[in-house]
Amino acid sequence: MKKVSLILALLALSAFLLLTNCTKNKEEYNAYFYTTHSTSEIQLSLFIDDEYYGELPYLNPKPSCSDDTQKAGALYVKLSNGKHKLVAKDKQGVIRSSGILKISNNNLSSSSGKDGRGGQEINHKGQCLVIGMFY
Repeated sequence: MKKVSLILALLALSAFLLLTNCTKNKEEYNAYFYTTHSTSEIQLSLFIDDEYYGELPYLNPKPSCSDDTQKAGALYVKLSNGKHKLVAKDKQGVIRSSGILKISNNNLSSSSGKDGRGGQEINHKGQCLVIGMFY
């Protein structure tokens, strides 16, 4: 009986250790957002997962991960891996650009929103993402 109890205890401990070690690693990315349209035309506000993050600056030339000076003018956001809903709205609340950004440890993908408005262009290097929102 003691042998069976010991085996069951070891199995339970092994299962617990296995399950606790299978958690996904949350990685953080430095994301820099901008718009490819002049802000004198329409000022855009960035929302990520329905949360307001700020005004999108118009940057020309387009910034890249390898140029710290260009990135300094962009809207900086810390993003974790996962699925993120990106939306750029004008001052009247009209959605001008929307999409889904999926970040994983070894993959990055984006798609335009369900309404097909606008999109994103992404420059990626290591933990750096430079994301241009356009319409």
